[in-house]
Amino acid sequence: MVAPIEFPVEGRPAAQSAPSDSKASWKESVRKAVPSDAAFLGDRPLRVRIDFYLRGKPPRNKLPDVDNMISPILNALEGSRDDRGSLYADDNTIEEIRARRIDRDEREPDRDEASNKLRRALDRWDEFVLIRVAPAR
Repeated sequence: MVAPIEFPVEGRPAAQSAPSDSKASWKESVRKAVPSDAAFLGDRPLRVRIDFYLRGKPPRNKLPDVDNMISPILNALEGSRDDRGSLYADDNTIEEIRARRIDRDEREPDRDEASNKLRRALDRWDEFVLIRVAPAR
C-alpha cells in the first residue's frame, strides 16, 4: 500500500489564464515542494485533494476561481519517474479531484483537526496550497 503524499506550496497559485511565465514559475514551485522521498505513483488510478488557503478581503483581492487554479497544479505533478517533483505519468489517471478555496479573511481552519503539515503552513505563510495525492484504490 502506498501512503498518501501531502505537501504545502507557499504563495497564491497561478490560474490557467495567467501569463506563461507566471504559470511556469508556479509549476516550478509546486515541483520543488514535493517531498524528496515521495514515491512516484506511475499510472495507477489516483485521487487528488487541493485546498487553497488564500486571502480575499475586498477590495484588496478578488479570489481566483477554483477550477482555474487546479490545472496548473495537476500539470506540474505530471512527468516521468526521473523528473524531480513528478508524482504520476499522466494526469488522465486521476479519477477523483476534490478542491476547495478557504478565504483566510473569513475563517481559519480548526487547528486541532489539521495535519502537522497544515498547522506548520498556517503558522508560516499568509497564502498557500495544500496538496494531497493518493492511490484511488
